[in-house]
Amino acid sequence: MQKRNRAAEKKSGRAIVPSIAGAVCGLLTGVVLFSILAAVLCKVDVPANMLTLLATGAATLSVIPASLVFAFLYGEKGMLYGLLIGAICFVVIAAAAWLQGQTAFTALSVIKAITMLISGALGGLLGISAREKRRRVH
Repeated sequence: MQKRNRAAEKKSGRAIVPSIAGAVCGLLTGVVLFSILAAVLCKVDVPANMLTLLATGAATLSVIPASLVFAFLYGEKGMLYGLLIGAICFVVIAAAAWLQGQTAFTALSVIKAITMLISGALGGLLGISAREKRRRVH
């Protein structure tokens, strides 16, 4: 009985480092992408309706490295955890929008959710693939 409890504790504690590394990687990627976007927007006149799409693209692209790093370090169920990371990122962005007073759930919100889920799953799949490739080489 004690062996099972220790194994469960060991497995649950194993996700802490990959979670932190994935979050840091996703945040750094987001900062870099939004900085590039801001620099481009300072130089180029972009229509207002394009700003939302560009910001959605930058946020979606920042989910890929977050889920990739998590899946690479964790080593299993990359697509599932990638979907979870995409869902968490969408909830954080939706909560931030809600705090700004944008309470309407529009078709663009659905598109944001779908793209973040897909990019999270893709990052998780790539992370597991990279881990397996590394395992086969050595």
